[in-house]
Amino acid sequence: HTGDDDFVARISGDEFVIIRDDEADQHALDRLADKLLAVVCTPLSLAGQSLVVTASAGLAFSDDGQATEAHVLRRADAAISEAKTNGRNTVARYAVGQDTQALIRLTLEAGLRSALDDHSLVCHFQPIVNMATGDVTGAETLVRLRGSDHVLVPPLLFVPLAAELGLLGQLTEQVIDQACAAAACWRATGGPR
Repeated sequence: HTGDDDFVARISGDEFVIIRDDEADQHALDRLADKLLAVVCTPLSLAGQSLVVTASAGLAFSDDGQATEAHVLRRADAAISEAKTNGRNTVARYAVGQDTQALIRLTLEAGLRSALDDHSLVCHFQPIVNMATGDVTGAETLVRLRGSDHVLVPPLLFVPLAAELGLLGQLTEQVIDQACAAAACWRATGGPR
């Protein structure tokens, strides 16, 4: 399905790149990506079982012809990340700003993994007050991630990422550990029970 002059290479375990050095119409490249995905997801028979494989494709272009190969590959990587986010067996085209978004996501992921490895998630506790008596009866745990710039990142930004990466269980366990340690300290000092 690729052209005679196309360069096809495997760049990592399950990632391939096709380099086309011509002024091909972008719609033609979209059609090529769709055809390649159709070929990849054609059911295979293995030991009497039907097996279907899916893939994602990211398209990037050297719009002005001045971008380096590394720059175009980074654009393609950002586009494929977008395709994977949109669901398997999809094609996404690089859009201006995606590499910035990809860098932000990579930085957030690295910070999250580091915080989990170091047990350095930040928990704040918001008191729960019995309005009739004014007594503090407990606390709600609010988790934050300390960013590389020491700014606290709200859970809305990193909890969905933790779920996507399969790290939600580890994150939850560490938050529960911190909450239980704080509760034990409060009990020992006569604080809320």
